[in-house]
Amino acid sequence: IPVVQKQALSESMQGNFMGIGVSFFIVQDSIAVVRVLEGGPSEKAGLKSGDRILMVDQDTLYQKQLTSEAVVSKLKGSSENPIKLKVYRKRTDSIYSFKFKRGPVPLPSVSSSYMINETIGYIKINRFSQTTFPEFRKALEKLIAQERKENVYYQVVTHLAKPMRSFTNW
Repeated sequence: IPVVQKQALSESMQGNFMGIGVSFFIVQDSIAVVRVLEGGPSEKAGLKSGDRILMVDQDTLYQKQLTSEAVVSKLKGSSENPIKLKVYRKRTDSIYSFKFKRGPVPLPSVSSSYMINETIGYIKINRFSQTTFPEFRKALEKLIAQERKENVYYQVVTHLAKPMRSFTNW
């Protein structure tokens, strides 16, 4: 496995990585933030979906033909050094400056859990990592606690991945 792929796989299996915590898409010549990852440094700093990252530290990112890997290498890194971003926000037609430290960005395995009806609970697992079991257990205990109030046996529907699904009676 190439080193870059090995590192990405390792981070995925750990359930977190060190970075700023955004999903991005390269649109023509700029870096568009598609999603700010919950619990990551970018969320705490105030970045928003739709922001365009213009500069990282003193490096201009727009009007360059950068690969995704090149952008990732600029956004990920040590939490020791603060990162400086210049961002264009179309909604306000303004440029904002952010300075914050990179940090752990959680990659949750369980993306949702809720009661479908009075007797069926649903837990969606979108990936497997070291944190999957504790996250699953926490979601399951939350659903069980909801149902214990009513003393009802119920089913938990676990959405593992398309098209595989499992149904477990509890």
